[in-house]
Amino acid sequence: MLGSRFRPPAACRASEHRPYRAAMSIGHFLTFASEAEIIALWGLGFIGIALVATLAEIRRNRRRRIDGVGWVPWRPIFLTSAIIGGGLMLLAMKGLLAG
Repeated sequence: MLGSRFRPPAACRASEHRPYRAAMSIGHFLTFASEAEIIALWGLGFIGIALVATLAEIRRNRRRRIDGVGWVPWRPIFLTSAIIGGGLMLLAMKGLLAG
């Protein structure tokens, strides 16, 4: 009697039987996405790389040892990825707005 009274909601029970539902929905989206949506995802990825490069450059500028510069050229990585990401996002806008 107590076991049936305190059962989890139906949504929780359904997720127990299908643990890969979220991954399958992403794959389903990528399979049937338009070219504009794929290009927009690539643009967002490049914008994300630009944000990481910006944070790394800020971290490098706040270093304690002035000699410990590092070897990664964060500013050109930021500039390149920001230009590519912005261009891809602009290309994708026409297709996304058209539907």
